[in-house]
Amino acid sequence: MHSNSKLLILTLIFIVPYAFAALNGKCSGRNGICVKTTTCSSYGGSSFSGKCPSDPNDVKCCDSISCTADDGRKGSCMFSDQCSGDQISGKCPGGSNFKCCVKPNPTPSGSSSSNPGSISTKFAGSKLTRTQFISKVSTYCKAHSSQIASEMCNNLGIVYDTSKSANVNPELVIARAMAEGNSPGLSKHNYWGMGCTNTGGLAACITYSSLEAGIKGFGNNVSKYNNLAEMMSKYAYIGKYWYNPGSWSVGGCIYFPYIKKYMSSGRQSTVTSICGKTSKCTTSGGDCTPTTSEDQNAYATWQVKEKLGPYMCKVFGTVC
Repeated sequence: MHSNSKLLILTLIFIVPYAFAALNGKCSGRNGICVKTTTCSSYGGSSFSGKCPSDPNDVKCCDSISCTADDGRKGSCMFSDQCSGDQISGKCPGGSNFKCCVKPNPTPSGSSSSNPGSISTKFAGSKLTRTQFISKVSTYCKAHSSQIASEMCNNLGIVYDTSKSANVNPELVIARAMAEGNSPGLSKHNYWGMGCTNTGGLAACITYSSLEAGIKGFGNNVSKYNNLAEMMSKYAYIGKYWYNPGSWSVGGCIYFPYIKKYMSSGRQSTVTSICGKTSKCTTSGGDCTPTTSEDQNAYATWQVKEKLGPYMCKVFGTVC
């Protein structure tokens, strides 16, 4: 019996692990996360020693990590149970419970919101009845006949009903077409630039068999995004590099004066230097600097707030 007790004690010694702080766990005495110092640096955080006891030397407390939501709201990375605002995934290091915490968007009133990026792409994103929708668009069509395609102006009931069946915001169907210049137009029943590329020309654009098919195609494309900010971060692409000087078709430095207000001061300074270079970046090569997620978010925010948002305001009184 005595010898068996010794064996039990020895067994327990071997199976009870040493108390290591878990990687991606909470820091001791700070609000940060225990990650490798290289990871912390890549996210722009600050590393603090002695807050992740017993972890390897290259694992320290990473704190003071800034982050930006897709709609441009600034925040900080923290654990979910510490955040009282909106929690955004994919912006911070660590596990799924360490997220970007930003201030909540104001609650929309009717179909309006002070932040156009928060408007839902889904049918429920519009609070207008069928009659109200038809009335508002019809009034705008009569006053501005060239700004909304006649095929839609003449078939507003179809636009609303098809949007409902495709679960896409009917206001977005109209506003996005206006932002795209209703291109490529009636010949393809495609008013939203679906399938069109900067290099492919009109031939690359998708041809639909009818207005209904076109709306369904548009709805299918945007259904993967929950709101305008998410949609525009993919729909509107600033390009892989900071082309210098760039062009309206390929993106680049030509857009910088318009989007810099939606960037952090540090990124503004960096891109100012990039766009001020005498050496150029073109589509065929040169002195090219990659764009970042912050650049893309700034571009998408500009598209929503200063292009798409105003169209929704003009026709529907939304986000004015």
